[in-house]
Amino acid sequence: MSMDANRGNRLLASILSFVLGVGVAIVLGHYFLPATNKCHGTELTVWSSTEPGLARADTSAGLGRLQEAAQQYGCISVVALSSGFAQQRIATSPAAGGADLPDVWLPTHSFWNALLERGDRYDDSLGSFTTSKMRLYVKFGTPLASALSGSGSVAWRDLATQAAAGRLDLVKENALNSTSGAMATILAFEAAAGGDSGISADDVRAGKLDTYAAPLERSVATYPGEIVEFLSSFKPPIDTAALPNAMIVEEAVYEGFPGFAQHYRGVELAGPDPTLDHPYLKRPKLDKNKAALADAFHRTLMTRTWQDRLDQAGFESTEDHGLTRRDGAVVEAILERWRETLRKRISLAITLDQSGSTEPYKRQLAEAMTTALRSLSATDRVAFYGFPGAAGAVYEPLSGGFADPTQITVPNVPNRGGSSPVVEAVRETADLVRDQVGANADNPRKQAVIVFTDGEQAGAGSSREQQRDTERIRSYRDAGVQVFFVLVGRKPLCAVDRIYSTLPSDCRTGGRPAKLDQDERRWVYCIADRPDCPTPLPSQRGKSDEEHIRAIIKQIFDQLGGAPI
Repeated sequence: MSMDANRGNRLLASILSFVLGVGVAIVLGHYFLPATNKCHGTELTVWSSTEPGLARADTSAGLGRLQEAAQQYGCISVVALSSGFAQQRIATSPAAGGADLPDVWLPTHSFWNALLERGDRYDDSLGSFTTSKMRLYVKFGTPLASALSGSGSVAWRDLATQAAAGRLDLVKENALNSTSGAMATILAFEAAAGGDSGISADDVRAGKLDTYAAPLERSVATYPGEIVEFLSSFKPPIDTAALPNAMIVEEAVYEGFPGFAQHYRGVELAGPDPTLDHPYLKRPKLDKNKAALADAFHRTLMTRTWQDRLDQAGFESTEDHGLTRRDGAVVEAILERWRETLRKRISLAITLDQSGSTEPYKRQLAEAMTTALRSLSATDRVAFYGFPGAAGAVYEPLSGGFADPTQITVPNVPNRGGSSPVVEAVRETADLVRDQVGANADNPRKQAVIVFTDGEQAGAGSSREQQRDTERIRSYRDAGVQVFFVLVGRKPLCAVDRIYSTLPSDCRTGGRPAKLDQDERRWVYCIADRPDCPTPLPSQRGKSDEEHIRAIIKQIFDQLGGAPI
């Protein structure tokens, strides 16, 4: 009897031990490992601006650390997207129903989230999962390198002085779509100091920071696309003459391109600490399963293994994972000024078709862009949008920056190929120049988009998506954003028809009316002599393409009220 009891006790103990072991495994797996229930029955979309170097632009270069971590789950998609573009898309998404919002957003700085309206901001309760430092990288053998004389740091005021002297041909992280990004960085760093830099809220509102920003803005080398795409366009052997004199980028991005170390040395940015937090932001009101998966992915990134891997990639993994303080009068004034700057900074946006089909017309496109840019003044603000975006930057920096607009040129480098979602590109470009509130809302001369394309509309998305983009473009036109087309080649003008819809056409077969109607004649210009376009202009018939292009650009600027706009 006693033997049976002992046997029963041992069996019971074994069962309890097994149950307890399974329970412990489940708990540990839930909190520390991507276990059998790792996906929580759902999927997660993460927008990340923290992928280092080539991993954000070149899939052949290997995955970034975040993408590697996400691979452990198999249900998490990490999309590399610059903070500025992500913030703009999130800001405009509610109007489109919010269907394309990410579940988790990883911007380069918590201030991108603070720029959103309060109802659109992401929950920042998980704090920063890593940090990185912004540094100035100076090219060897330049007047700027000589002026700094081996100094290990430079203050913003001194950097502005160098820019005013014409020594700063700058590429700037987060100046991805406009030359005004310098202001954004200065404000971020001043805000990071929480007012400890001696600048008051009244100083900010009075424009004291603008005196630093203005010369820096004019020195920014402008290019279409993201900075990592731009950097990845320099393949060995690198043409050192084409490299900008300086870069202000994240240390992690710089270290993602080892080839640049032989051309640049790092210089610390003195003053407010230029360390960027990289917050882990969850979309508000995620459902239970997505929230659980988001929390699990965050726990994975916070493990020592992944913190070490981030550290090896150029990030700075520290014990302190707090977010940048953004309270107090100075910070509020800076955010207020920053929002105003972002909203009003752009005079003209240029949308550039960099698909493979435009390759035969690169000389004409370069001539048209150069003519347009040389029509501007040094204080004009210009945005570039190259599409398709995934193809990378087509053009190298515009030489000379904006210190002397008459010296701006567009170098001729090969296209990367891809299709041409023209309508979507125009809509996204119009997002950059829209200003539907404030003093500039009723100023049509301040906002214009010039589209350079061959008119092809491949890869444009579903008809519903095209209709959505077209309707938004029309709303921007109604609000004063003027959209002009400069077309090369002889493809059907389907993109134009979708936007203006003044005459019926059948783009599936390439058929359209023989001529543009009177309204379209104000907005659409063709470099080639073709029956369905009002150009060449009568005064330019028989003249060279270059003369014709200059006449087209002049007519566009005349409609805008002349240059500067």
